[in-house]
Amino acid sequence: MTEQMKELLQDRVFRIFYEISQIPRQSFHEEQISAYLAQWAKERNVFVVRDACNNVLMRKAASKGMEDKPGIILQAHMDMVCEKTPESSHDFSKDGIPWEIEGDWLTTGGETTLGADDGIGMALAMAALEEEWKHPVLEVLLTTAEEEDLSGAAGFDTGLLEGKYLINLDNSREQEILCGSCGGEAAEVQLSLKGEDLKEGWEVYKLKIGGLLGGHSGGDIHMGHGNANKLLARVLLALREETEIKLVSIKGGTFRLAIAREAECVLAFPGEDAKAAERKVERVLEDIREEYLSAGEKLSFAFSPYEGNVQSVYDGEKVLDLLLFSPDGIFEMNSDMPHLVSSSDNMGEVYLEKGEAKVVYEIRAARNSARDYLAALIGRLAEQLGGICRIHSVYPSWEYRPESVLREKAIEIFQKENNGIPEVLCVHGGLECGCFFETKPELDAISIGPDCLGLHSPEERLCISSTKKIYKILGSIIQKMYQ
Repeated sequence: MTEQMKELLQDRVFRIFYEISQIPRQSFHEEQISAYLAQWAKERNVFVVRDACNNVLMRKAASKGMEDKPGIILQAHMDMVCEKTPESSHDFSKDGIPWEIEGDWLTTGGETTLGADDGIGMALAMAALEEEWKHPVLEVLLTTAEEEDLSGAAGFDTGLLEGKYLINLDNSREQEILCGSCGGEAAEVQLSLKGEDLKEGWEVYKLKIGGLLGGHSGGDIHMGHGNANKLLARVLLALREETEIKLVSIKGGTFRLAIAREAECVLAFPGEDAKAAERKVERVLEDIREEYLSAGEKLSFAFSPYEGNVQSVYDGEKVLDLLLFSPDGIFEMNSDMPHLVSSSDNMGEVYLEKGEAKVVYEIRAARNSARDYLAALIGRLAEQLGGICRIHSVYPSWEYRPESVLREKAIEIFQKENNGIPEVLCVHGGLECGCFFETKPELDAISIGPDCLGLHSPEERLCISSTKKIYKILGSIIQKMYQ
């Protein structure tokens, strides 16, 4: 461990975040981190409840003279998106997250996701419990499965909460105060294909696309990073115009909440068309390279003979149509809030194996009606192609409220502590606040957090100085809420 790292770990917030980062916490596998959090609270004589969903609620009694004031709830989620580079041997089920310091940024050296989403939110909340600040009842709620279906938040009994003011710590931009978020759901389309023998004289090739930036399926959907699954379909379309093709397998993307960085396909076509096919692919790839000059600096392609054994091939016309005509990216912008995406979807995962094709999307929208409309479009397309569409992992939106005492106090403190007026806005991402409002509508909520880039990708990085600023702001809100 470097001296620079040792110095960073002297900071209370980063010490806690480091301890968290050594414990596996993939979505739906939060048992270890949940047990650690419960034990952490007990060792500090903090009241703690661990529920059937592995959510953890900690509560610290109000300071003397603050007993009659409405309490403050600090909320974050304990699970993380587990993405890594194709070359990495990291095992998220047992390995701690690697840390590197690059100037003012904490990273993993580009190997895996850092888990600052939302490990740093957990650390900020837990550090606050260790402080001797003057405060009303202070609660810390750490939830599970946020990166999958928000089932932890949805399954939590809000009747256990004593506080009124909820500070969600899952934002990734220091100068923002969030006051609303979209709802979402997953759509999963399945198609069955009929297999046939590989024809004599046909050749089998492997097409691979990689090196894209990827990113968060909500927060980065407007950034033009490119989706490897869509680009793969584009190359296949170009090939289809040149020669007859059959598909063997497809593997694209790894998680519906992450924009696909890599995709690959094994396909077959008549041997006499091999040279023409190679030339066609190269022309299409040149176009793609030109279109993604900024986002595709590390963009890589490979199209070469496949050495593996092929038992069956499949007519891929329906799969190709599904990939080409599926909505992906921005569907509609918000007419009331400039530059904010109102609805979108991300074609995050594509699979074809042994004749069974599956495509998984994450749909997001500011209104539940728009969310369901997008799902209906995908479902209609699946029906037309002879497939089925299943909807799951549905979560509600957090709708903006014109009046908020907490928001006004936070704006005031941001101006004093951060030398600038914060941007107050809603976000095109899913936050758990909407789940809590469904059963506890009297809550008053905001979301804040430090600068964090590259979410849901191995390029994830957390700004060190920004984290320290946000912790100072959080402390001021807690101590000055009633001043």
